[in-house]
Amino acid sequence: LLAINVMRAVSEYAPSVKRALECGIDAVVVGAGLPLDLPDLAQDHPEALLVPILSDARGVQLIVRKWERKKRLPDAIVIEHPRLAGGHLGAAKVADLGDPRFDFDNVIPQSLAFLRSAGVEREVPLIAAGGVRSHADIVQLQALGAAAVQLGTPFAVTDECDAHAEFKRVLAESTDEDM
Repeated sequence: LLAINVMRAVSEYAPSVKRALECGIDAVVVGAGLPLDLPDLAQDHPEALLVPILSDARGVQLIVRKWERKKRLPDAIVIEHPRLAGGHLGAAKVADLGDPRFDFDNVIPQSLAFLRSAGVEREVPLIAAGGVRSHADIVQLQALGAAAVQLGTPFAVTDECDAHAEFKRVLAESTDEDM
C-alpha cells in the first residue's frame, strides 16, 4: 500500500492529489483543513482509499454528511489530537488546544455515536493519533472505540531516525506535564 499525505491548506493541494491518483497511489490522507472536495478529486479513482485527518466530532459529522452526498465515505478517519500530535494544529487558535472537544475521551465516542446513527460505524474505522506513547495508551484508545492508533513521536528518538541528537534528547526526557 502506497499512500500520500497532503495538507489541504497548501496551494498545490488539488494538483498534488490529482497527480498522485493518476500515478496510481493507493491512498490519499489529507490533514490541515477539511477536504470536502476530496471525493470530487478522486471521482475517477474509486479504488483509491480516502482518509481525512480530523480533530473533533463536528468535523467527522461534516465530512461524512458532505461525502455521502457525493456517494463516497471515508475509508478511515484519523482523529488527531491537536495538542498532542507532534506539530499538527487541528485547532483554529492556540488557546483552543486545551478544549475538551479534542480529548479522545470525547471525540472518539461522539464520532462513533454519529457513525452508528448514520449506519456506517463498521464502514469507517477511526484511527487515534497524538500522544500515543505506550501499550497502555493503545489499550485505552481501543477501549474508547478506536480501530487503530498512529504512533509517530516515539519513533523519533530511535537510532534509525535521522533527527538531531538534541531534538531526540528533548523528546526522550519530556513528560506528560510537558505536553
